[in-house]
Amino acid sequence: MTSLKRFVARIRNFAASRRGDERLREEMESHLAMQTAVNISSGMPPAEARRQAVLKFGAAESIRESYHAESSLPLIEAVLRDARYAVRKLWKSPCFAAVASGSLAVAIGANTTVFSVAKQILYQRLAVPNASNLRLLAWTGTSEHVAVHHVHGDYDLLPGGLATSTVFSYPAYQQLRAENRVLGDLIAFREAGMNATIGERAERVLAEMVSENYYRVLGVQPELGRAIGAADDTVSSRPVAVISDVFWDREFGRSPAVLGESIKLNDTPVVIIGVNPQGFTGAKSTIPSETPNVIVPLALQPILTPSTDGSSWLTNPAQWWVNILRSGALAMRQFNMTLLSVFAGLALLLAAIGIYGVIAYSVTQRAHEIGVRMALGAKRRDVLQPVLNQGMVLAGLGIVFGIIGALALTRLLQGYLYRVKPTDPLTLISTCALVAIVAVLASYLPARRAASVDPLQALRCE
Repeated sequence: MTSLKRFVARIRNFAASRRGDERLREEMESHLAMQTAVNISSGMPPAEARRQAVLKFGAAESIRESYHAESSLPLIEAVLRDARYAVRKLWKSPCFAAVASGSLAVAIGANTTVFSVAKQILYQRLAVPNASNLRLLAWTGTSEHVAVHHVHGDYDLLPGGLATSTVFSYPAYQQLRAENRVLGDLIAFREAGMNATIGERAERVLAEMVSENYYRVLGVQPELGRAIGAADDTVSSRPVAVISDVFWDREFGRSPAVLGESIKLNDTPVVIIGVNPQGFTGAKSTIPSETPNVIVPLALQPILTPSTDGSSWLTNPAQWWVNILRSGALAMRQFNMTLLSVFAGLALLLAAIGIYGVIAYSVTQRAHEIGVRMALGAKRRDVLQPVLNQGMVLAGLGIVFGIIGALALTRLLQGYLYRVKPTDPLTLISTCALVAIVAVLASYLPARRAASVDPLQALRCE
């Protein structure tokens, strides 16, 4: 308890350090004045009386430092003091400071974006067995000669007059699946927002229409009831649905009696036949908030999401609307992400070189000052700390601008990356910490060289 009280007192003294320093100065001056008066009364001249009083009192600066060491937070005070000094030095060399902090900003923006994408593409998997073998099929063609009439989904224009999308017509899916010899089975699915009516309550839900092999290929078994099968995915089949665990808990209180219950999707009654396991987020996303509430067979498309002309998208080759999952290898994607990671690492290396150059230049400019300080008895730590703080100030500037740059890159990359968020918070924090460590290491070498300089040689530098 005593240690805690002392720590609290130190924090309080640190917050009021200026007032405390003024009170200490007044008290010290009062002691000197009293001793000077005593010396004058004993017959000393005023100037000699003052000098003798100062000699008897001792070194005022040493007393002040001892007082602050016992009553305040000297380490924090020293860091703040050195940081202010570093800012003043960098202000005098704006070009070098801009190069170093700009390099760090580029490094943070590039590394955060690249490693966020790599984390989500290479390491975040769907909550299904063998998720690493699943790939979302996409096509790319020239925007002027694409044999696609109506796209209901993503459609992105690429440089060079190209276009790409991950949606296909249902007849195209059927043909790909029938003629597929090397990719394993193909899954078709389509996400859509629908109006759900549960009893007297109505709400908007995210639904996923899936092919009959959806659960079998993904290797997912409902925690309650059964999965959608081939008998459910025909136009003449009874409309059925499998609901998510969250939807089951929220709407039915996890009651086993939910099986056989009927709900309405877009005013169409469907019978609940199963409940998906916890953690299953569907075929399109690993984000829990994007989990489909209801999964139904694709055969229900004509009655759940009818087209304006009354035709069925299941037989219309001009309507491109389903996504397809396939088995695929990781080699090409890993190569691309490795290549991007190499470039991000080069950006970090250039940032380290930039900081080293600025700090080394600063040490050269301050050689005479460092020599004077060491000749007056400065310790090695007293020389190292200001130089390291200068590097940390640069790192701080780079981190601020790097975060702004990473957030700005989000808008640019979201047009090229399907459902990938380049500004992952954990990756952003990790990258900033990594850059701070690199900045310390890049600043340490010039700082160590400055601390080992010969004072006599440094004093000759003008």
